[in-house]
Amino acid sequence: MQEDPTPPLMTVAQLAEALQVHRQTAYDYVRKGVIPAARLPGSKDWRVRRADVEAFIASMFVVREEPRPEKRTELPSPRDWFSLGASSGFRKNT
Repeated sequence: MQEDPTPPLMTVAQLAEALQVHRQTAYDYVRKGVIPAARLPGSKDWRVRRADVEAFIASMFVVREEPRPEKRTELPSPRDWFSLGASSGFRKNT
């Protein structure tokens, strides 16, 4: 049986690597409470539980029940282009 290489507690650097983000971004997630973390006593180092990281990653994915409706924007026909310009206050300099 293969052992899981990710430790149960991760540093901010390991968190950044797991999330594939910059280390400052991972630190911001910890500092703002986006991902729960604990500071080691007498230290500035933070530790994040692997289970919390996995839950965070799972929360990022949204499963859609139905496909998204297509957005269709009605564009003006080329014949209307000139009238649109005239109504918006553009004038030809003579």
